[in-house]
Amino acid sequence: ARPAALAGLPVRPHARRPDPPRRAGEHIRQGVQEAVARGRLSAADRQGILDGVLATSDIDEAVTGAQLVLDAAPDLLALKRQIFAEIGRASPAATLATVSALPLADVAQAAPRPGQVVGLRFGEPLEDSDRMEIVALAGTDLAAVERVRLLAARIGRNAVVLRDRWVP
Repeated sequence: ARPAALAGLPVRPHARRPDPPRRAGEHIRQGVQEAVARGRLSAADRQGILDGVLATSDIDEAVTGAQLVLDAAPDLLALKRQIFAEIGRASPAATLATVSALPLADVAQAAPRPGQVVGLRFGEPLEDSDRMEIVALAGTDLAAVERVRLLAARIGRNAVVLRDRWVP
Protein backbone atom coordinates (compact mmCIF):
# COMPACT_ATOMS: atom_id res chain seq x y z
CA ALA A 1 0.00 0.00 0.00
CA ARG A 2 2.81 2.39 0.82
CA PRO A 3 4.40 2.46 -2.67
CA ALA A 4 0.97 3.00 -4.23
CA ALA A 5 0.18 5.85 -1.85
CA LEU A 6 3.55 7.46 -2.52
CA ALA A 7 2.76 7.28 -6.24
CA GLY A 8 -0.41 9.29 -5.57
CA LEU A 9 -2.85 6.41 -6.01
CA PRO A 10 -5.90 6.10 -3.76
CA VAL A 11 -5.23 3.45 -1.10
CA ARG A 12 -7.79 1.88 1.23
CA PRO A 13 -6.10 -0.54 3.65
CA HIS A 14 -8.58 -3.00 5.16
CA ALA A 15 -8.59 -5.41 8.07
CA ARG A 16 -11.51 -6.84 9.98
CA ARG A 17 -10.44 -5.36 13.30
CA PRO A 18 -10.03 -1.59 13.72
CA ASP A 19 -6.42 -1.67 14.92
CA PRO A 20 -4.65 -3.11 11.81
CA PRO A 21 -6.12 -0.52 9.37
CA ARG A 22 -5.09 2.22 11.78
CA ARG A 23 -1.55 0.80 11.91
CA ALA A 24 -1.47 0.53 8.10
CA GLY A 25 -2.51 4.17 7.84
CA GLU A 26 0.24 5.13 10.28
CA HIS A 27 2.78 3.10 8.27
CA ILE A 28 1.79 4.97 5.11
CA ARG A 29 1.93 8.35 6.90
CA GLN A 30 5.39 7.46 8.18
CA GLY A 31 6.54 6.62 4.65
CA VAL A 32 5.18 9.91 3.34
CA GLN A 33 6.97 11.82 6.12
CA GLU A 34 10.23 10.00 5.31
CA ALA A 35 9.82 10.84 1.60
CA VAL A 36 9.33 14.53 2.48
CA ALA A 37 12.37 14.46 4.80
CA ARG A 38 14.52 12.90 2.05
CA GLY A 39 13.35 15.43 -0.52
CA ARG A 40 11.48 12.86 -2.62
CA LEU A 41 8.17 14.63 -1.99
CA SER A 42 7.29 18.22 -1.39
CA ALA A 43 5.38 19.23 1.70
CA ALA A 44 2.58 20.35 -0.63
CA ASP A 45 2.33 16.84 -2.15
CA ARG A 46 2.21 15.31 1.34
CA GLN A 47 -1.37 16.30 2.08
CA GLY A 48 -2.65 15.24 -1.32
CA ILE A 49 -1.20 11.78 -0.82
CA LEU A 50 -2.54 11.47 2.71
CA ASP A 51 -5.98 12.57 1.52
CA GLY A 52 -5.98 9.53 -0.79
CA VAL A 53 -5.53 7.07 2.10
CA LEU A 54 -8.60 5.68 3.87
CA ALA A 55 -7.89 2.90 6.36
CA THR A 56 -11.06 0.98 7.19
CA SER A 57 -12.43 -2.16 8.81
CA ASP A 58 -15.38 -2.15 6.33
CA ILE A 59 -14.49 -4.27 3.29
CA ASP A 60 -17.24 -2.69 1.15
CA GLU A 61 -15.78 0.74 1.86
CA ALA A 62 -12.31 -0.56 1.04
CA VAL A 63 -13.02 -2.22 -2.33
CA THR A 64 -16.24 -0.87 -3.86
CA GLY A 65 -15.42 0.51 -7.29
CA ALA A 66 -11.79 -0.62 -7.15
CA GLN A 67 -10.14 -1.76 -10.37
CA LEU A 68 -7.37 -3.56 -8.51
CA VAL A 69 -7.40 -5.07 -5.02
CA LEU A 70 -4.20 -6.27 -3.35
CA ASP A 71 -4.64 -9.26 -1.03
CA ALA A 72 -2.16 -9.59 1.81
CA ALA A 73 -4.37 -11.66 4.14
CA PRO A 74 -2.85 -14.58 6.05
CA ASP A 75 -2.27 -17.69 3.92
CA LEU A 76 -5.37 -19.63 5.00
CA LEU A 77 -7.48 -20.79 2.04
CA ALA A 78 -10.75 -20.73 4.01
CA LEU A 79 -10.08 -17.11 4.99
CA LYS A 80 -9.12 -16.18 1.42
CA ARG A 81 -12.35 -17.77 0.09
CA GLN A 82 -14.38 -15.65 2.49
CA ILE A 83 -12.48 -12.44 1.71
CA PHE A 84 -12.47 -13.04 -2.05
CA ALA A 85 -16.24 -13.69 -2.01
CA GLU A 86 -16.76 -10.35 -0.24
CA ILE A 87 -14.47 -8.58 -2.71
CA GLY A 88 -16.26 -10.23 -5.63
CA ARG A 89 -19.62 -9.03 -4.31
CA ALA A 90 -18.45 -5.46 -3.63
CA SER A 91 -16.26 -5.01 -6.71
CA PRO A 92 -17.00 -7.76 -9.25
CA ALA A 93 -14.82 -6.36 -12.06
CA ALA A 94 -11.70 -5.90 -9.91
CA THR A 95 -8.43 -7.66 -10.60
CA LEU A 96 -7.24 -9.41 -7.46
CA ALA A 97 -3.47 -9.36 -6.89
CA THR A 98 -2.19 -11.55 -4.08
CA VAL A 99 1.15 -11.71 -2.30
CA SER A 100 0.28 -15.17 -0.97
CA ALA A 101 2.99 -17.80 -0.57
CA LEU A 102 0.41 -20.49 -1.34
CA PRO A 103 0.30 -21.98 -4.84
CA LEU A 104 -1.39 -19.41 -7.07
CA ALA A 105 -3.71 -22.02 -8.59
CA ASP A 106 -5.14 -22.78 -5.12
CA VAL A 107 -5.53 -19.10 -4.28
CA ALA A 108 -7.15 -18.32 -7.64
CA GLN A 109 -9.68 -21.11 -7.15
CA ALA A 110 -10.75 -19.42 -3.91
CA ALA A 111 -11.90 -16.38 -5.93
CA PRO A 112 -15.27 -16.04 -7.69
CA ARG A 113 -13.41 -15.19 -10.94
CA PRO A 114 -10.11 -17.14 -10.94
CA GLY A 115 -8.99 -15.58 -14.22
CA GLN A 116 -8.83 -12.18 -12.53
CA VAL A 117 -6.28 -13.35 -9.92
CA VAL A 118 -2.55 -12.68 -10.34
CA GLY A 119 0.32 -13.23 -7.96
CA LEU A 120 2.78 -10.54 -6.91
CA ARG A 121 6.30 -10.86 -5.64
CA PHE A 122 8.16 -7.73 -4.63
CA GLY A 123 11.93 -7.41 -4.55
CA GLU A 124 13.50 -7.12 -1.12
CA PRO A 125 13.99 -4.87 0.67
CA LEU A 126 10.65 -3.48 -0.46
CA GLU A 127 11.57 0.19 -0.14
CA ASP A 128 14.83 -0.12 -2.08
CA SER A 129 13.98 -2.61 -4.81
CA ASP A 130 12.54 -1.64 -8.18
CA ARG A 131 11.63 -5.23 -9.13
CA MET A 132 8.15 -6.72 -9.10
CA GLU A 133 7.16 -10.12 -10.44
CA ILE A 134 3.67 -10.61 -11.79
CA VAL A 135 2.71 -14.27 -11.67
CA ALA A 136 0.01 -15.59 -13.98
CA LEU A 137 -1.67 -18.92 -14.55
CA ALA A 138 -2.49 -20.36 -17.97
CA GLY A 139 -6.10 -19.13 -17.55
CA THR A 140 -5.29 -15.67 -16.23
CA ASP A 141 -7.04 -12.87 -18.09
CA LEU A 142 -4.48 -10.80 -20.02
CA ALA A 143 -6.32 -7.61 -19.00
CA ALA A 144 -5.71 -8.52 -15.34
CA VAL A 145 -2.00 -8.94 -16.00
CA GLU A 146 -1.90 -5.63 -17.87
CA ARG A 147 -3.69 -3.83 -15.03
CA VAL A 148 -1.04 -5.02 -12.57
CA ARG A 149 1.76 -4.20 -15.02
CA LEU A 150 0.45 -0.64 -15.24
CA LEU A 151 0.39 -0.44 -11.44
CA ALA A 152 4.02 -1.58 -11.38
CA ALA A 153 4.99 1.18 -13.81
CA ARG A 154 3.03 3.75 -11.82
CA ILE A 155 4.84 2.87 -8.59
CA GLY A 156 8.24 2.81 -10.29
CA ARG A 157 8.77 -0.95 -10.44
CA ASN A 158 10.24 -2.98 -13.28
CA ALA A 159 7.68 -5.73 -13.82
CA VAL A 160 8.47 -9.19 -15.08
CA VAL A 161 5.57 -11.49 -15.96
CA LEU A 162 6.10 -15.13 -15.01
CA ARG A 163 4.07 -18.31 -15.23
CA ASP A 164 3.30 -19.82 -11.83
CA ARG A 165 5.82 -22.48 -10.89
CA TRP A 166 3.08 -24.71 -9.48
CA VAL A 167 1.52 -25.19 -12.91
CA PRO A 168 2.45 -28.63 -14.30
